[in-house]
This record gives sequence, structure tokens and C-alpha cells, in this order.
Amino acid sequence: GWAEPAALVRHALALPGVTWHGQANVHSIAADAEGWRACDRDGRCIATAPLLVLANAHDALRLSGLPASWATTSRGQISWLEPNDLALATTPRLPIASGAYVLTLPDGRLLIGATQQRDDDEPAVRESDHAANLAQAARLLGLEPARAGAVVHGCVAWRMTTRDRLP
Repeated sequence: GWAEPAALVRHALALPGVTWHGQANVHSIAADAEGWRACDRDGRCIATAPLLVLANAHDALRLSGLPASWATTSRGQISWLEPNDLALATTPRLPIASGAYVLTLPDGRLLIGATQQRDDDEPAVRESDHAANLAQAARLLGLEPARAGAVVHGCVAWRMTTRDRLP
């Protein structure tokens, strides 16, 4: 299955007891008898909560006190094709995944991904990564997903991974 990330976040933020603290730069965290405190650079408490989830990539290491060697970054590029650039008669109704993934987005675009390069900080979208993603999609689908001359779009992001390569 697949969930639309923005809808999932909207749902989570609407739950009772969940408060959004945007543009809050957390410098330190501390636990006490009542739960967790997130503090800014001047030591002022930004937020308190009974539960703390660190979902801030590599900065989670600093906040948690884990050594930098505990994890690394992995660059990933996704690619997508607009509906008019698809060579497919029909797009998959369900996500397909096996070392890579292909899924049809609600607007009809085909999302393909993702490359993985450890310790690569290049933010530019690469044609070679598009080619790798399209090759993976062709392997998963059994045929080339893009029509000749198709424009392939993409974006790059990084995930923090542990030594065993898991996010």
C-alpha cells in the first residue's frame, strides 16, 4: 500500500494532544519526571511532552548523544513521469516494489525510485539516476514505462541510515 504523505501529516496534526511547533530550532532535549523538554539555544523551553520522537535526520544523533559514526547519510533520487509521457497502456493500481518501487500517484503521474548513494551530498538531479530509476521500473513492470522523448522529472533528498542500511 501507499499513503499520501501530506494527508498523513494533516491527519496526525489533527489528533488530540498533538501540537505543531514550526520554525522551532531545538538545541537540546532533556528528560525529567514529567516527560521531555525541548529547549532552544538560550535554554528556553520550546515544548514539553510525555513522548519524544526524533524525526530530524542526522541531527537526531546530536540531540540523542549518539556518536556520528552510528549512522550515515544516503542520497536518493526519485523520478516521475507525467501521464502524457507514459508508454504504458495502464498504470499499476497498486505499488510494486522489489529493490526499487513504482507507483501511480493520485494525479496519474508514475513515481519511480529511488537511487541510493552513501555519503553523497550532490543536490542536483542527475540524468544517470533517472536512467537507473527507469531501468528498475522496466525490470519491475516488464516493459519500458516512458515513451520515446519523454521528459523525466525528479528530486533529491537524503535519509539517515544505520550501519545495516536501514532508515
